Amino acid sequence: MTETQEQGVQPSRFLLHVGLLPAPAHIAAAMGVEEGVELLVRSRLMCVDSTPVRISNSYFLPTGPEAETLSASEFIPDGLQVLFERAGRVFGRCNETLRSRMPTQRERELLNLDSGVPVVRIVRTSYAADGQPVHTLESICSGDSHTFSITPAKHDRAF
Repeated sequence: MTETQEQGVQPSRFLLHVGLLPAPAHIAAAMGVEEGVELLVRSRLMCVDSTPVRISNSYFLPTGPEAETLSASEFIPDGLQVLFERAGRVFGRCNETLRSRMPTQRERELLNLDSGVPVVRIVRTSYAADGQPVHTLESICSGDSHTFSITPAKHDRAF
């Protein structure tokens, strides 16, 4: 939200869903559970100057120490990082994948996309220092309004 405001535009966000949902296959694999296992899901719609630009779905294990706070139908006041730290979680690493594809009908409606506009699905799984997955964020972005800047890690020697 702060970064968006610094760009001179007005951000807004809306909670679409908070509760348990069966894990789709790609999320289940990321979270280390079986497909269909219920995960705690927080879905949001992000807008810029009242234009929808991103759907964000956060997936959590419902048994985690922060599950009660995550189950509330309100935004997390201090953010996830602070919440996880208060619960004693130490960040270890993350894995992120991007995939361009055509949107589902629901995604097309929520993002108000014209016919033929693709989306980019970004799936980022964060792991605690002990290697356990604690959060998978799936972002669906309108493919005609995003630029992705990727900076490799310092130890990455690939050219």
